[in-house]
Amino acid sequence: MEDVRRPPVPPDLVAVLCEYLATFGTADHGRLFFSEKGSVAPSTAYCRPWQEAQLLAPAVP
Repeated sequence: MEDVRRPPVPPDLVAVLCEYLATFGTADHGRLFFSEKGSVAPSTAYCRPWQEAQLLAPAVP
């Protein structure tokens, strides 16, 4: 049996995700984020921006 963790999501984020889905939908394979051609987005599409965001975010005590 697989363990599943369902973290709470702030209502503001839910609204943003719902708007994104209404505008862009999902790819045929069901992924939320995908390339312009509809295939799986390469890791560089999200790894680099994530690393840059971490550098800009304030440290959490």
